[in-house]
Amino acid sequence: MRKSNLTLAAIVAVLAVLLTLAGPLAATASCGSCSSTCGAGASKTSGKKAHQCSGEKAKGASHEEASWGFLTSYFEMRSVLAGDEVEGLDELSKNLVKDTKKFRQAMTEKKASSEQLKALKEIENSASTLKVGKASQAEAERLKVAREGFRAISRHVLAYVETYGFDRVAYSYYCPMAKDSWLQETDKVGNPYYGSEMLKCGKMTGHVMDGKYVAVKEQAEKGMHEHH
Repeated sequence: MRKSNLTLAAIVAVLAVLLTLAGPLAATASCGSCSSTCGAGASKTSGKKAHQCSGEKAKGASHEEASWGFLTSYFEMRSVLAGDEVEGLDELSKNLVKDTKKFRQAMTEKKASSEQLKALKEIENSASTLKVGKASQAEAERLKVAREGFRAISRHVLAYVETYGFDRVAYSYYCPMAKDSWLQETDKVGNPYYGSEMLKCGKMTGHVMDGKYVAVKEQAEKGMHEHH
């Protein structure tokens, strides 16, 4: 009988050890989107706190994705128009509205100023009214209509970036013939207002540096001060 009791006690002890080892493994598995550090810490904290890092990381990723994707469709629209095309502009304008709205909501959560949120809303509104004409119309006429809509979007995009910056490299150009500007993701000029007719017509007026918009004149003056 005594031997049976000892055996039972040994089994209980083994089970206790196994349960102890299983705790951190279960926490790590449930925090699949977190790093191994989160899983390791989970064994020392409550369940709610252990999963907090996972939730915060997911939330942060959402904001980051919204920010990085904010003007992707705008840049694609610029490229399409520079290639004398209108195909796909409808969908791209809808995506720009959606992406800008997502970014605006993220910035609302971050307590951005009412002025910044209004500037984002103006981009949404201008993108939502883009027209590309009817399929029955001549291609040249559809391009003209689309380019006019892109002008309006570009004015709001530039107003926003010049004031609040942007989190990736971008360049602003001005076309003296079109008497208007635009923003693009490369320093190789591609005029969206004239396309192949005057593709290289455009003077760089500024670019985004370290998240902030810097006008060409401001950059030149800064360089002169540093030189002296």
